[in-house]
Amino acid sequence: MDDENQEERKARRRWTGAQKQAMLAAYAASGQTQAAFCHEHGVAVPPFSTWRRRAPSTPGALIEVARPGGVAVTIPFADGVSLAVEAGTAVDWLARLVRALRCGG
Repeated sequence: MDDENQEERKARRRWTGAQKQAMLAAYAASGQTQAAFCHEHGVAVPPFSTWRRRAPSTPGALIEVARPGGVAVTIPFADGVSLAVEAGTAVDWLARLVRALRCGG
């Protein structure tokens, strides 16, 4: 390995678990492509992809939230599409639906 590559390796940033989680949450809320987000935040795409795969609970994962009885919720997506969800919808089914929509889009 030449001196330039050794200096580059030394200069690489080390990310704490909390920093990785914060970056993953920011990415989930950004609506950007992974490449655009990484470029904007100075993160290399390969390790960022690894963080996403290894995350025990992906930021933006669906959790059940108590809401007033019978109230529907509308979920807006970055591309302008909205999904109306009726009260009582199974959270696991909704999570599968959102994952499928994200992968298919």
